[in-house]
Amino acid sequence: KSKEERLLDKAADRVIREKEREEEKEAEEFAEIIQKCKNLSFPKRGEIIEVKVVQTTKEGVLLDIGAKSEGFMPWEEFNGKKEEALPLGKTLKVYVLPKSQGNHILLSKKEADFRLEWTKFEEAFKYSKPIVVRVEKMVKGGFLTRLDLLDTFLPASHVSLTRRENLKKFIGEKISVRVIELNKKSRNIVLSRKILLLEKKEVFKELFFSHEVHPAGNKNT
Repeated sequence: KSKEERLLDKAADRVIREKEREEEKEAEEFAEIIQKCKNLSFPKRGEIIEVKVVQTTKEGVLLDIGAKSEGFMPWEEFNGKKEEALPLGKTLKVYVLPKSQGNHILLSKKEADFRLEWTKFEEAFKYSKPIVVRVEKMVKGGFLTRLDLLDTFLPASHVSLTRRENLKKFIGEKISVRVIELNKKSRNIVLSRKILLLEKKEVFKELFFSHEVHPAGNKNT
């Protein structure tokens, strides 16, 4: 090839390489845009998401829900109390409601709290795990008890092994119980302390009669 032809070949190769680099760069930029779009996925109804407080108003709170969008939550979600100490940027877990108010998706802290706490009772019920609750007060037929937010019911017949025991002494105390009834539709949770006591009694009997525990040893208190 002549010198002129070689120079033309080099120039053509350079143009091709530059075009390939431009195409690669465009492909990378396009992939980055796609990834950003994925990261900006819009919250779905029925999801529990983490949000940030961006503004407080007389009616409620505006929250950053991602995807360059905001959600709204009324003060009723805080039991009607305006949270003056609710700082901008504070993160909250909320439930995405199937409705909106104006341009904002409606969110619920109460529903998120309920669903998150309900899962704790579901696990305790499914795997027969003890759970610790606080005895709040006496009600008809037993006690109103609470884990964190959910009201639960402890029948008087499931508090102790004997009816002679003074049940009022349990008010204000934290006790271990077993979940014996769970109904999400009615949001009804029934507990039993008696079942746990019976289980412990049976375990002690087994140990006692296997001679692992002797009359002179530890006593059941």
